[in-house]
Amino acid sequence: MGKSPEVTCISGRKRDNIVKWTHEKVRTCSMYQKGWMYNMILPWLTGGIAALDLFIKDEIEREGEEEFPRDLPGTKGLIRLHKSYNSGFPFGFLKERPELVKGIPLAVTSAAAGALGAFMTKKGCLAQKIGLSMVLGGAISNLYDRLVKGYVVDYFSIEFKRLKKVIFN
Repeated sequence: MGKSPEVTCISGRKRDNIVKWTHEKVRTCSMYQKGWMYNMILPWLTGGIAALDLFIKDEIEREGEEEFPRDLPGTKGLIRLHKSYNSGFPFGFLKERPELVKGIPLAVTSAAAGALGAFMTKKGCLAQKIGLSMVLGGAISNLYDRLVKGYVVDYFSIEFKRLKKVIFN
């Protein structure tokens, strides 16, 4: 076989690869390479984290107050479940300023989404992309709670030294 014909992509870059796909030759550009496929998974990861967090918060809210706090089964007492409503930032900071408690997370979540979008245009950086996708999923979940409910449900603590005093979601 001879050399594959040169292909000019939309981006203007020239590629010298042709891939067999369903028994016919299809010209491919960098968007069909595996980096592009990883980037397509990131929005699903972000949405999945947000949906999972919202689901867990909903399950926590459905249970009675008398059920909390309790140890999470299988963690040997290291993780404790709580039911805590936080209308401010961590430790109730700025709870008397609800407009800031809604506006600041909106700005930070927007900035995180923009940063993820910028990372998606770069080759590599997979760990940063995955990490930012996960952070963004949690931020979207908390932003939803703040805008719709006016509070965030915090539901677990790590029973280790000073961390015992902090309830996370």
